[in-house]
Amino acid sequence: MRRIPSLAILTAILLAPAAVCAYPPLLVLRAGADLTAADSLTRVESRFLAGADIDWRTAAGENAYVWLWSSADAVLSPADGYSVADRLEVAFTAGRIPNPVDFRATASLTAVTGLFDAPARLEPSWNATVLFPLRGDAFALGADISGSARWTADDATDRIENRVALRATLEPTFARACMLEAGGSLDFYPGSFILDGSGFPTEQQRTDVVVSGSVEVDALAGYFTRWSASTGAGARFSDANRFVDGSVEAGTEDRLFATAGGALALSPTRRLSLDFSMNADGARYLSRATLDPNGSPTDAPVFYLRATAGARIDWSPLEGLFLVGRLSAAGALSNDAEFDGWSTSVALEVQLRL
Repeated sequence: MRRIPSLAILTAILLAPAAVCAYPPLLVLRAGADLTAADSLTRVESRFLAGADIDWRTAAGENAYVWLWSSADAVLSPADGYSVADRLEVAFTAGRIPNPVDFRATASLTAVTGLFDAPARLEPSWNATVLFPLRGDAFALGADISGSARWTADDATDRIENRVALRATLEPTFARACMLEAGGSLDFYPGSFILDGSGFPTEQQRTDVVVSGSVEVDALAGYFTRWSASTGAGARFSDANRFVDGSVEAGTEDRLFATAGGALALSPTRRLSLDFSMNADGARYLSRATLDPNGSPTDAPVFYLRATAGARIDWSPLEGLFLVGRLSAAGALSNDAEFDGWSTSVALEVQLRL
């Protein structure tokens, strides 16, 4: 199993904000537990978590800002023989307050070192957005460049994604905003290989092209309520294939997809906040067919519809002490058993913010 030998480096990055800040950063200590049930109420798993976050933000000159954020967790899973998994995350954001150009760049890294029981994993991501105001400050046009990567211990799910999008924003007032985006991405899968006519892997790695568009609306409803809604659609074209019933089926990842989502945030008092969210996505595959009980392709293309819903409550009985509760549920309907299933989870966490 491949391990990541950079624990000392990642730990140093995690603690770096506290060492270099001119002002003390915000330190959050966390401890909690969660219960998850998936597909059957007889499969209920528990986890225990302990972690810490460091958050520091400061101005950089008259119109710029810098934000550093670091997080580390250790998770104990009794259902897996009391195995321990670690997680480290570091994020850096630099931006310019619109005057008149709005610019923001972000780089982050999520890592599982592999020093404990969980397999090693590295997931870096990056993003840069620039917006140019037109006709005053209410309307702006710009571009967004982003990407992410995933490297795992067994290489099977490794991927590299690169995306470019055009963006338009309309913000007529402080309380309302709308964003339209259209773009495409080029995705590489170093651990996935194209099969030859006999079903054996070749040296050609899988490559996908994705085109998509979306619209998002964000607004205030009074002084203590914010809501947002979004929808989008697109298509994925891939050279991936699979070996089924003695022959190779091409275009098995080609599909049309659509997404929709919404969120609601409430702050009825200074010590209480409530957050609700719901998201759904669906896809219809263009070439991939369902399989009959004998494992042979049918004439029906695969489709799925997935939905997730979540709720969170933050309550602060004392200054600096927060009690956090989370409830989530997810389900999927499909004519392919690979996509079918459901899960639900509940989590409780205590946070001490110093």
